[in-house]
Amino acid sequence: MRADQIAWLPLEEVPPASIINSGLVEAGYGFDLLLETLPLVIAKQPKTRVTVTTYQEFPQSLRVRMRELGLESHFDLLGYVADEGEYSRVVQRHRVGLALYEPKVGTHKRYSDSRAKPYLARGVVVIITRVSPIAAEIEREGAGIVIDYDQEQLAGAILRLLSDDEFYKRCRENAINLAQQYRADRVFSSSLRRMGVEV
Repeated sequence: MRADQIAWLPLEEVPPASIINSGLVEAGYGFDLLLETLPLVIAKQPKTRVTVTTYQEFPQSLRVRMRELGLESHFDLLGYVADEGEYSRVVQRHRVGLALYEPKVGTHKRYSDSRAKPYLARGVVVIITRVSPIAAEIEREGAGIVIDYDQEQLAGAILRLLSDDEFYKRCRENAINLAQQYRADRVFSSSLRRMGVEV
């Protein structure tokens, strides 16, 4: 990623119970898991709000399920945010970013980190399932919480990041540090050094 894509808000400007889910909301991308888990979170953190950005039209079936669960007032459905600068500003305003890939056989998400890196670059702590390779890096660096595709684990991870300020601050600092490792200039320099090219 470019250096100018790595930017975050001061800690005091990040709303305290804010979650972002960015990406597709169809089967395999964890949105249904989030819907079923959120009532457990709201019971202990009633001010929790989830922002959703997605490339697709938001399915009517999910709107119905949100109403059934009484969750409509806890969601901001932004849809597709085409402008890169505006998308960055949206992401920055969140404490937690979700990348809840379902571990299905043959899923291409085993080779993707498309949701996690934009979160990290904006100082957003990641909750990610054990599917894409970046999950191991996030766990190793303490830049978020890695979970199985499991309702109780998801609820526990969200509640810890929303309620344990010291833990959240450590994760946020680690997330920002990890994002720096993905800057294009550093990636290219590291790759060239491994090939024996002086930079």
